[in-house]
Amino acid sequence: MPPSIMHNVAILADEHHALTRELDALDLLSGELPGLESQLAIIKMQVEDHEKTVFRGRSKLHKDWRQREVELKSSTSSMRGLLSSKSRDRDDTQYKAEHAVYQDALQRWNYEEEELVALRRNQADLTRRVIEARDRIEPRERLHEHLDHMYSILFDGVTPENPEDDRLEWEVKCAVHDHTRLSGLLDPTIQVEKTLREALSLLVEVERYMTLAAEVGQLIEKWFQTGGRGPNYDRVFAALGLSKRFMDKYLPLIDRANVHLSAAREDAVRPRKLETPPITLIPTFPSGHELELDGHKVFAHIPRGTLNEEDVQPTIQRSVDSVRLALEVLTLECESAQRRLDRLNADIRKAYDGLRTTKLALHAMRRAMFVKLAAQAQARSDTSEPSNPAQLVHMPEPVSASEELPPYTHRQ
Repeated sequence: MPPSIMHNVAILADEHHALTRELDALDLLSGELPGLESQLAIIKMQVEDHEKTVFRGRSKLHKDWRQREVELKSSTSSMRGLLSSKSRDRDDTQYKAEHAVYQDALQRWNYEEEELVALRRNQADLTRRVIEARDRIEPRERLHEHLDHMYSILFDGVTPENPEDDRLEWEVKCAVHDHTRLSGLLDPTIQVEKTLREALSLLVEVERYMTLAAEVGQLIEKWFQTGGRGPNYDRVFAALGLSKRFMDKYLPLIDRANVHLSAAREDAVRPRKLETPPITLIPTFPSGHELELDGHKVFAHIPRGTLNEEDVQPTIQRSVDSVRLALEVLTLECESAQRRLDRLNADIRKAYDGLRTTKLALHAMRRAMFVKLAAQAQARSDTSEPSNPAQLVHMPEPVSASEELPPYTHRQ
């Protein structure tokens, strides 16, 4: 094989090997991640245990020494005028000896604290490695899927006539796929899918809060149907407050989901350069042709009679069409998710208005109940001594403007 052809094949092989090395490294990292997470959990427990031991041990040492120091100084000072110089020297020596023991013990706890610092440093390093590994591994499966998909569509119907052509087909597949990858046709698809997954996960969370709020609403409705019997109004008001807290949680989620969906939809429909790259077969030596893609004559050597321009052109067209179809599917999914979000917005508007009306009705019913109880108490007390109904039963104040829920407004 001529030197120039060998050079082109070497470039092709290097490109392919770089991609496979990247995937192999991610596969290896994916296998190491559970071990790293296990090590992180162990070292986290070690840090917590060591932290408690150092804190408690050193605190006890300080406490014991302060108590002992007070005892030594008080006994020495109270008897100091009566003791001989020899006795005073002996007491001072005892104090210095015990203080030296205390200093040694304190130094040992300082060493323990240094070990704790080292453990924390290891914990921080492991945490950083785990986070980096997770961030790197996240697109791995999608990249594998795209590789498999691209390889499956590149050369449908092109079957090598002899084993020697297997290498040739592999080289051209790598060349076409590498060109597609470097053209940036797959990266937008991955980004749109990631954004869409984030928005859909938020919608699932919103629906969970809607279910909880609906259960609270059923409790309030049941209480109305029974004419106020069953759970007392305090429980109903507590349930009403719980329902409002649910709404306070999922209204911001709706806004975040809306932002993610808008970004995903805009990214999916953005115009992209998806034209088929120009392909030319250039005669080089009597033995065959070189494949030129997008003006770059670097990819593969094709022996005469094995493949021609008509064989190679449809394969790249199919890869471009596949990416375009993937983006169209994502656009449809974004539109479907947007309709789902609009339905949730309508449900929230109804729930919010219903909550506001229910709160006003409950306040009115509560006040009516108090008036009735006050009247009954007044009637019973008429036979004994007159009294003020307001003194017998605490009358609730009317609903203030601050207690009313504001009208629902959806933030775009």
